[in-house]
Amino acid sequence: MTTLPSCTDPEDIYVVDTANMPLMVMAASQVHAQKLWHRGVMVLVTDSKRQLVLRHRQQSGVSGLGIWDVMGSGHVGHDESYTCAVERLLPAELQRLELPFYLRHVIKGRLGTGKEFTHVHEVRLSRSLEDHLISDHQFLFVDHDELKALMTNYPDQLSMNLVHIWSNQLYNF
Repeated sequence: MTTLPSCTDPEDIYVVDTANMPLMVMAASQVHAQKLWHRGVMVLVTDSKRQLVLRHRQQSGVSGLGIWDVMGSGHVGHDESYTCAVERLLPAELQRLELPFYLRHVIKGRLGTGKEFTHVHEVRLSRSLEDHLISDHQFLFVDHDELKALMTNYPDQLSMNLVHIWSNQLYNF
């Protein structure tokens, strides 16, 4: 079984202006409460066939129930780069491998509070890593048609991040 990151979102994050320039450091809860601009990151993992790797996220305190989501998403801490935030959100096995990743999109607003600069990064797996993850039931590899079927038939079992990726065509299969 793959070890998913146990990290939590950083407590303190930058408040940024509308050009994504840092203004001050504040607790993430306060940034959200006041609906201030801040930084986030989303991590998409793909395989050699360009399938998207989804992870099953358990609902806290409810056994067996959960939603399918992108590999990771969260805030960028005031003391970390976008690169460090991407690495923090990967499963431990993938963090150790220092896999290459690519910035695919920068989303201004529209996610979460609507006041977030979200960098969407893609991490590509090697064939040996694919074999490791594909045998783990926490992960699901989907192509375009499979993700379309999930969106059509099971939207309530998909995260808002995943719906946003699909609805805005932010991932090219």
